[in-house]
Amino acid sequence: MNLLSSRRRRGALTTALMVALGVLAAPTASHADVAIPAVSPTPQSITAFSTGFALPSSATLVVGTTTDASAISAVTTTLHTAGVASVTTGSAAGSGLAVYVGGPAESGATASVRPERPRRRRPRRAAVRWVRAGRRRALRYAGGRPLRRRSHRHVLRGPDAATTDRAGQSGPAAGRTGTRLARFFSMRGGEESFYGQPWAQADLLHQMDFLGQHKMNSFLYTVSGDDHTAGANWRVPYPAAALSALAEAVARANANHVDFLYRIDPEAPEAPNSGICHSSQSDLDALIARYQQLWDIGIHTISIGWDDTSGHFLCAADTSPRSGRTPVPPPPRRRTTRHMSKTISSRPHSGGKLIAVPQEYAGTGSSTYRTRFAALTPPAVTFFWTGPQVVSPTISGTDFSQAQSAFGGRPLLIFDNYPVNDYESNQQHLGPLVGRDPALAQSAVGLMANEMQEEEPSLISLFTIGDFDWNPGAYNAQNSWSRSLAELGGPAADALRKYAESSVNSPLTTEVAPVVQPLISAFVTAFRSHTDLTASSTALLAELEKIHAAPATLRSTLNNPSFLADSEPYFRTLEAETAAAESAVAAVEAVNAGDEAAASQARAQMSAALVGLTGKNIGAGVYDQLVAFARGSRPPPPH
Repeated sequence: MNLLSSRRRRGALTTALMVALGVLAAPTASHADVAIPAVSPTPQSITAFSTGFALPSSATLVVGTTTDASAISAVTTTLHTAGVASVTTGSAAGSGLAVYVGGPAESGATASVRPERPRRRRPRRAAVRWVRAGRRRALRYAGGRPLRRRSHRHVLRGPDAATTDRAGQSGPAAGRTGTRLARFFSMRGGEESFYGQPWAQADLLHQMDFLGQHKMNSFLYTVSGDDHTAGANWRVPYPAAALSALAEAVARANANHVDFLYRIDPEAPEAPNSGICHSSQSDLDALIARYQQLWDIGIHTISIGWDDTSGHFLCAADTSPRSGRTPVPPPPRRRTTRHMSKTISSRPHSGGKLIAVPQEYAGTGSSTYRTRFAALTPPAVTFFWTGPQVVSPTISGTDFSQAQSAFGGRPLLIFDNYPVNDYESNQQHLGPLVGRDPALAQSAVGLMANEMQEEEPSLISLFTIGDFDWNPGAYNAQNSWSRSLAELGGPAADALRKYAESSVNSPLTTEVAPVVQPLISAFVTAFRSHTDLTASSTALLAELEKIHAAPATLRSTLNNPSFLADSEPYFRTLEAETAAAESAVAAVEAVNAGDEAAASQARAQMSAALVGLTGKNIGAGVYDQLVAFARGSRPPPPH
């Protein structure tokens, strides 16, 4: 963050904090001149209402009896980061700075916060605006009466705990700024729902914190490597140690106002011979018992999946004659989902929700299966849908409307298979979310992103997904991606960008390596057209040097052991490929100069560098193409 100074304040304050608490940017500045920092996720609008004031060395947090603990923690951390040495919590304000967090409204610089779910009616009190009255400065609720400024008082208050916590986390959403939110998705978040081994516990816990810090409110757990989800042990309750670890993650999710979803696939696509027998009451009881165990540790949104299965009955009892007849039962996914829904609804659990994954979870067309599945499933059940394809390059409002119509108008929750990489596990997807229509927020229940097998690298893309989910109308993919790299990279942000630029390729984009690829093309074109190579080779080598150095900078500077461990094989491949590419440039230059001996030596160095490849795919062949060109380059014909 940028640091601004003031003669009247103590210590260095971040721009975001100054906006949050109304700290003076300069004693004589107009509020219109105060720089407002970028806010992530992006609000619909943000306006400075004052030039602020100097922070004292102590402050009081005035809280109510039901004030959210996470909001208190967020505001306390913000104040300490700003240099406020002493922060006390109480039920009444003392002298000096008072910050009301979820407590009773007080006159002063008040933040008006919209609820998490958009409402048709405007809040009774709109955002606070500063007005001038001669030499006196007062506050006025928009359209309301002036308020007398008694002392420095700031109120962070929302209609629920989650919204108050969001206000506390977003410095610019409080104090001397007013924010308003566009239409956004009700369910926003990430998923550990890939084929592969579960994330480390520390990474799962960090995921919960990251989601909460970026205004996402949902998380789905159903990783195939946990055989209690889609494997042979789907019937078996968790043993104590595993249940304790899961409960820890659920508690962390709750502390961050994140709804922890859990999905069971009873046909066990990871162990098909262990799938459910629909005619077996013991199997159905076991399924209910699994969900009951999850409910008991705080998981109140559950999911049942019929995805990635054959659709055939797995036990003879499901197809055996009954009473001398051979009835044709409904497909197992429809029947069991209906049974599950009714069973859960009949239990004394208030607030529980069920989300189903149909067998036909992708595509927009109508089918008999979809019609019957929707008709036989209770209306309260939401369906997951991945878009027009399993991994959808684009998802439009029209796509959604067609799919929803195919499911009889049922509520659909977008299960976005980006940035997941289980289908190409030797490649990371580190680019921003693209190709999603902002109009989806008007109809979809939400948009949740299935993440990579590497949790910490997934956060680069997840940051941008949170941005889109919160305010799709204002989403700018490249701007959001830049802010993601800046936040996650910190002092190593430039190196992180150079690394990520070689891993933006995915089914969502045709871009491969957006900076170095044009430079390689310009260099090759210059050689083929007998143009002087000096300018093109200088520019290309300078970029290759930056990319080659990025892994070493990240290893020494990035304070994220999980990211470094997950990415190390990719680091080594990138270092090998860029070293080979640098030698390739030397080989082509030597060929161009007619020095075959130097060209041969450079090619040997090129081959030696490639010994360091680890089998990971980075750059999607861009560096390989340059190396192949250097191997096959021949002296240009005489002019």
